[in-house]
Amino acid sequence: MVTDIIKSEIEEALKSSGLHGVAILERTENSDLLEIAKPSEAEFFERLFDPGGQFWQVYRELRLGSKPQGKYMHLIGGRMYFCPQLTERYVYSIGMQKGYSFVGNRLVKRRRMDFDNIMLLLSAPFDTLKHASATIFTAFKTNESLKAFVDFSDKAKTLRGGEIGDPIKVAEDSLKNALECMRFSFLSSIAYSLKIKLAPSPAWSECELEKLASLLKFGNRKKAEDDFGFYSQNPYAISNKRFSEDPSRLEDISGLPVPQNPYVRWRENCKFLAGRYLAIRRGAYLRIGRESGLGELVFFLKTSELGDAKFRKQVAEERKKRFMGYSQMELPQRFILVNGALIGEAAVGDMQGQSVAGQSKMSGRAVFVNSKSDYTKKLDGGIIISRTLMPDLVELYDKVLGVVSESGGGLAHAAVIAREMNLPCIVQAKGIEAVKEGDLIEIDGKSGSIRKLQAA
Repeated sequence: MVTDIIKSEIEEALKSSGLHGVAILERTENSDLLEIAKPSEAEFFERLFDPGGQFWQVYRELRLGSKPQGKYMHLIGGRMYFCPQLTERYVYSIGMQKGYSFVGNRLVKRRRMDFDNIMLLLSAPFDTLKHASATIFTAFKTNESLKAFVDFSDKAKTLRGGEIGDPIKVAEDSLKNALECMRFSFLSSIAYSLKIKLAPSPAWSECELEKLASLLKFGNRKKAEDDFGFYSQNPYAISNKRFSEDPSRLEDISGLPVPQNPYVRWRENCKFLAGRYLAIRRGAYLRIGRESGLGELVFFLKTSELGDAKFRKQVAEERKKRFMGYSQMELPQRFILVNGALIGEAAVGDMQGQSVAGQSKMSGRAVFVNSKSDYTKKLDGGIIISRTLMPDLVELYDKVLGVVSESGGGLAHAAVIAREMNLPCIVQAKGIEAVKEGDLIEIDGKSGSIRKLQAA
């Protein structure tokens, strides 16, 4: 549902991205970190993916990319959308670049024989050497960062709550520290994509999720609450209660399989570490909410607005109203714009995604799973179709033949478990609006293609 508000947000996104002609805004694996963001939560991701934020800083420091000239992440309907063209332009690659264009009514991505691409083709041998050098540097930097992560993590484990000191300063400092945790997470992802071997380290050999799962498995709930009370199923949503506030929510995480992949184990530890600081941030917000009389409305304010929070009740209420409207909207996986005009998703063409697990072809009935209520559907022998690659989808893996998601990535928890089970899993799937519940479909775990065999 594209309302006037959404259209204006898309127009602003296009303007701030600096893109012209064909422009793509799409949800990615990073979009799954938070479904719909309140201002206090959106601030974390706005800083993280800002051209000067941790995401692009890591690429620059590793000599694998440069600072983009446009805004990379955009909030549309409270959801995070990204510009893939900026990644393709500012993350270094070898050879010619591909551009988006239309053939008939289909969106295609292909190499153009223009001056810039010819120059890139001629420089390919030098780019290969440069990339090899950057990879060696990244290997050194990544393994050097393992010790820094352990030191940072050990320090964080000594911290407690946000009740001490100025809550505004606590909110800002904890936000900065949580953002620093994500630098390590991005390092892990890049190391995985470049096939860099991680040195032995507690940063990944010891896994916080594994510790928590073990405590719950053997019935040590009290220790699980004491040791992991700072955490929640989605630690980035600071408006949500932590386990210490609602121990019953431990059930949401108790059944998750623990990944064995070292890169993912490190990323899980990064998430837990960020969760410690975000819990402190939540504590600071709650204190300001009590003192200002705003209560839970305080989560609709950003850090810079906390100093005069008691005077911002009307602003917070208006934002809450908009947020509630966003939660009722169904938005597409991506928006396509041509010369600033929004066009329909139907122009995307064939159903295709990126295979991240399994190599076999599987055929089965499409079963849409987008919430916990869908878990009761008849799944045996089916293929899951989901908007997001939710971690708890793994609970269903022993009943299905494959998984297709409109978002997600190779290091998503659900993708890694699928790989360890050799279950075909396709992410970033495009054009699957043509699939209806109960359709017989075939997915190819090798090529990432999705084909409808028979309508329901």
